[in-house]
Amino acid sequence: NNVFQGGKPSRTYDLKGTTEDRWVDPASGGVMKDNNFNGYKVHIGDDLAPLFYAAVKSDTEFLEARGIMDYSMMLGVAPADQTPDDTGRPFHRVMGGIPATIVKTNDLEQAPEKCVVYFGMVDMLVHYNWKKVVANFAKGQTIGWVNKIDTEPPDVYAARFRQTFRRKVKPRAASFPITKANLANFETPMPAMGMSGGTASFFKAILKENANISECPEVKESRQYWVAKDLERARDEVGFYEAAMMRKNKPGFDVLKWMTPYKGLCKAPCMAKPDKPSDITVMLLRNGRDGFKCCRMLDIKIGWATAVAGWQGKSAFGAWKQKILDSQTNSTEEGFRLEGFDNPPPSLKSVERLIATGNTPVAKKAHRFNLQRLAATEFVSFFLDMHGASRSSFAAQEAKAGRKMVEAAPRDRESLSEVEHQETILLQCIQELSQYIKACRNVSVPQQWIGSSIMLAFDSEEVPKRGDVRNLARVHIFDWGRSELNTPAVHDSLSPEEQKERHQYWGYYCTGVAFLLFDLVSLYVGRYWYKPEAVAFSLWDKDKVTNDDLIGVCTLPLIGRKQVLLEARPLKTATGSPAKAGGLLGLFRKETKLEVSVEPVKMRSDSRFETVWCASAHGTKNVPRMDALSPTDAFVEVATTSDSNSELEDIIRQDPQYLNHLRCTAHRTTVAVDEGAPVFNEGFEVGVLKKASRRELLDAMAGILGKDATEEQVMKLFPPSVKDLDGTGDRQVKFSELCFPLLQRPKN
Repeated sequence: NNVFQGGKPSRTYDLKGTTEDRWVDPASGGVMKDNNFNGYKVHIGDDLAPLFYAAVKSDTEFLEARGIMDYSMMLGVAPADQTPDDTGRPFHRVMGGIPATIVKTNDLEQAPEKCVVYFGMVDMLVHYNWKKVVANFAKGQTIGWVNKIDTEPPDVYAARFRQTFRRKVKPRAASFPITKANLANFETPMPAMGMSGGTASFFKAILKENANISECPEVKESRQYWVAKDLERARDEVGFYEAAMMRKNKPGFDVLKWMTPYKGLCKAPCMAKPDKPSDITVMLLRNGRDGFKCCRMLDIKIGWATAVAGWQGKSAFGAWKQKILDSQTNSTEEGFRLEGFDNPPPSLKSVERLIATGNTPVAKKAHRFNLQRLAATEFVSFFLDMHGASRSSFAAQEAKAGRKMVEAAPRDRESLSEVEHQETILLQCIQELSQYIKACRNVSVPQQWIGSSIMLAFDSEEVPKRGDVRNLARVHIFDWGRSELNTPAVHDSLSPEEQKERHQYWGYYCTGVAFLLFDLVSLYVGRYWYKPEAVAFSLWDKDKVTNDDLIGVCTLPLIGRKQVLLEARPLKTATGSPAKAGGLLGLFRKETKLEVSVEPVKMRSDSRFETVWCASAHGTKNVPRMDALSPTDAFVEVATTSDSNSELEDIIRQDPQYLNHLRCTAHRTTVAVDEGAPVFNEGFEVGVLKKASRRELLDAMAGILGKDATEEQVMKLFPPSVKDLDGTGDRQVKFSELCFPLLQRPKN
């Protein structure tokens, strides 16, 4: 054939975009195949890349229309000093004999190869006949679960073929050098460290005291500024970070200011196993825990779909499995899910103990699945939880098992109180996300960020002093394994269908971020904005898989009441009838009562809060047995509302669903697992901000609600009364439309 047109390639590849039987021993000297070319990318001229894509698209559409499949792209690689026989013919100019650079992605040892490449499509005579249909069915049920098979229908084959060469052949503008970090600046071997989310291994990358200042100026700030991530599970992220470094401060890329800082790659001895170090290529990223005594961190994966077949090498089977997982998590409910939670509070630890004990792979998967199903108001409530639980049934169970429970950090008059600390952390997260959304609005071209994450973090052990409350919370974006940093040059080279896909998934990503911000603001407004008139204590039974069961609820008025000493309050079910337990055959049952107390908290005059109370749940007896085979796993939720005490009781009795609205802003005690008479002794500070203190939230919302955001606008989106909270989903959508007026959104 005339693919090489007089050229003399030093090696050749037959590429189909499949992985079934696509490896040839290079020592044989024969034509190599797809698996031999794994990890390589070909970079050609910026002007030629669009012509190459157009030629592949035109040819595959022609073959698809005629029922042809199983064709290949022949790739020849010749030395760079070989002069292309450029006759000026369009087909030859695009498909062969052009200068290029071949890069082995993420390989520190192998330098980019300058060469001349020849492209040509071959083997275009195979029709999709009945034999191929049978082969497709047979392979699809067997090796098709793990490999990309060759006997696909013409439309599937053509689409996969185009996607393959979109990934493998890139314009020179998309190329980048690999940044190498100097290992001599770091202590070795690097110790292992644990993370709650993801599958990659992490290691401590500690800078030496005498590290080179010109190479590592960050050593002046902290020796633990960086963390090392095993490249084996992060190879696809390197390209994104390198491209981002080149564009971080350019117009249209302000979103990258929130990206986790990146230093480069190095090969280092790491303690992957306790007995001896092994050389591992690692990626150095900013250590989110640096400077914190105890870093509480959320890994929030953004997107309705966290995998797309054919995108960045994701197989159809892999995407199908991920879609099944997404459907069971909060991803399909709100466009994001919690993937990891470092250093959770006792309230969440008690849930994990109920779900599964130990550190086995099964227990880890069960805990992770529990996190993935939580709504934002639930996991952010856990995130902010700093209350003490040292006198609870859970604490006693932990002590009995030989596990030490961390005490709540002590506070004094010069420190922020518990509620002030929570409000400050939540406000700073809202401020950062609001600015991030503003930057997302101004991207130069739409992005396709599949499965990337947002990190929220703060120091849950260090109690800040009143005069030092800046930058208590950290917000970063990270995890780019299935993401692409789209640029104007690259976007212009895409086909209309591919540009449409970028717009679609960027809309999904931005809507997920907007929904996350909505939930954070909803929690903030519900807890601190409106003056509470009543407090509701609800007793629940925690279930491992199914929804929690309400046992009963009692309410206390706050207005006109200075203090409520320890008092046993009868609980009422959702229908308004008394909660009862015990007796024989339903006779002689006794009322279930919950011991509660409410007392005012004296605040300093310079506090941002007008009024604060401490609402405590102490314990209960005579708890109904909600589980068939074991005692109840009880916990209490404490929530305030601007509805009066009598109104709240009427609302709950008329429609028990309003309890779900109360749960969105509630504080939670630990779970007393299998306790017939659970003890809690857990208190929560609740309060209302001074009117002047509301200004910070309005300023944060100004970019969304308008330059002069008003309290009326906030009240309309986040009503004060639970009876006005219908249509939460509609309000979420409206909020996202205010954040991103022109984006394409998920149908659900």
